[in-house]
Amino acid sequence: MTEGAPKAEKRVLLIGHRGFPSKAPENTLVSFRLALEVPVDMVELDVHLSKDRHIVVIHDATLERTTNGHGAVRDHTLAALKQLDAGSWFAHSFGEERIPELAEVFDALPEPTLVNVEIKSDAVRDGVDLIERLLGELIVRRHLETRVLVSSFHHGAVGRMKSLFPAIETGVLYAFPRDMGKKPAELARLAGAEAFICSRREASERIVKNAQDNGLKVIVYGLDTPEHINMALDLGTDGVVSNVPDVASEVLKARNLR
Repeated sequence: MTEGAPKAEKRVLLIGHRGFPSKAPENTLVSFRLALEVPVDMVELDVHLSKDRHIVVIHDATLERTTNGHGAVRDHTLAALKQLDAGSWFAHSFGEERIPELAEVFDALPEPTLVNVEIKSDAVRDGVDLIERLLGELIVRRHLETRVLVSSFHHGAVGRMKSLFPAIETGVLYAFPRDMGKKPAELARLAGAEAFICSRREASERIVKNAQDNGLKVIVYGLDTPEHINMALDLGTDGVVSNVPDVASEVLKARNLR
């Protein structure tokens, strides 16, 4: 169904999941730079807070999987985190890569590149808006309100973000089985979000229609094969999140969506 596809009526966002993690260590500056070369429209990344309240870019709450460090991210100062090797686990040639601060990533991404900042649930303190406030202040200070989408599986954090910084676009991540049976419009309304984000396993015509009929952007992740990418495009997704953005780019081009 990709051959002879009609001229696209909209542009579908190509989003590099943690940069370009099939080519470089995830959530590192080199990964983001390689994603820009595809080029992607947006990079997705994950954030935690260091012990001394710096926003750092790393997926896990602990250090073992993607660095040579040990323990929780929150128990280390920024200076200590910056000493860690964040690349050799992927390949020895990336041994100089370090955990970046979010501010560093913002500096490395030229206009008009967009950024999806996911606040990891482990970084959220219930009843305390610390990471939301620090993140929003950084975005506003850098005048990036129109280029950043803040999302989280922790919908309370999304709601606090929107309350504190209404000009910053936000998105709710669908969590299975917690959110099973709940409509995207309901989840987004409760958090004040403008975007609904789900995995390809949860994406369906019904879910996409409910979201878009209520003015939400739909972003689907876990799209790493042409088959899966085309499935999401057939559903009408507004954004494709992929670990192989080069592959996704070719699929989008074949369908005149890029």
